[in-house]
Amino acid sequence: MVIRVQLFGAFRDVVDQAHIDIVLPEAATVGELRAEIVRLYPKLGVRIGRFPFALGDSFAKDSEVLREGVEVTIVGLVGGG
Repeated sequence: MVIRVQLFGAFRDVVDQAHIDIVLPEAATVGELRAEIVRLYPKLGVRIGRFPFALGDSFAKDSEVLREGVEVTIVGLVGGG
């Protein structure tokens, strides 16, 4: 299955893209997605381990199973004042 991951801020800057498409086997987990992103984009490795992933509008645990078509976002730092 193909999982599209939306990137913002520093994550977008590192890969110079607004999103990446990651190919995973059926019933892959968020943790497996995280590992595959690090394998494909090693420069994200240090950063990506500290930040949560969101599936749709909810935060996801690494053990959560993905399904094709789900909207995945890496939730980075948010600034404000």
